Amino acid sequence: MQKRFTKNAEKALEYAKKTARSLGHNYIGTEHILLGLLKTKGVAADILQENGVNPDVIKALIEDFMSSGKQVMVADDARYTPRAEGVINRSTSEAERLGSSSVGTEHLLIAILKENKVEYEFRTTIIKEFHTLHDIENICMMIGTSSKYYLQNFVDSDDVPRKNLHGFTREELQSMNTVLQRRFPNMEIRSL
Repeated sequence: MQKRFTKNAEKALEYAKKTARSLGHNYIGTEHILLGLLKTKGVAADILQENGVNPDVIKALIEDFMSSGKQVMVADDARYTPRAEGVINRSTSEAERLGSSSVGTEHLLIAILKENKVEYEFRTTIIKEFHTLHDIENICMMIGTSSKYYLQNFVDSDDVPRKNLHGFTREELQSMNTVLQRRFPNMEIRSL
C-alpha cells in the first residue's frame, strides 16, 4: 500500500526536482532530496539546521562535486537515481515503523541517513515532569538502529520559558542507565 506524503515532504521532493534542473543535472539524487529537506519547513529542516547544516553550503558542495552538466539537455521528467528511489521507498518503511499514517520530512531524512550509511546520533533532553522510564524505552525502540543515542539530563536556566521543571537525580539516572543498557546498548546518558 502506497503511503501518502505530507505537504512538506511533497514540497521537499518538488524542490529536489527544481534544484536538479537548476543545476543542470538530468537526474534527481539523494543530494537534491537533502537540499529539498533543508529548504522546506518541517521536522527534517529543524533537525538539520539545529545541528549546523547550512543549505547554502550543501548547494555549493553539490555544485563543486557534481559536474554541472550545462551541456546536457535536461528533461522536464528527470528521474530519481536508484539510491534516491531507495530513500523514497525506505521513508515509507520508516513511517510505518514509527506508526505514522503519512510520510513526513523526518522519515525522508532518516531514510537518507540510513541509505548513505551516515554516522548519526539522536539526543533527547529528559525532563522529570515529561519523561518516564517507559517513555524513554519507547523512544529508544522508535529510534532503532541509530549508531548512538544520548540522553541528556535537563538543566534549568533563565532561557527556559517554563518554570518548575526538573532533571533527574544522579541516582535516578544511574538506575535508568542500568535498565536501558540491557536493551539498548547504543544508548548513553551524558553527564553520568
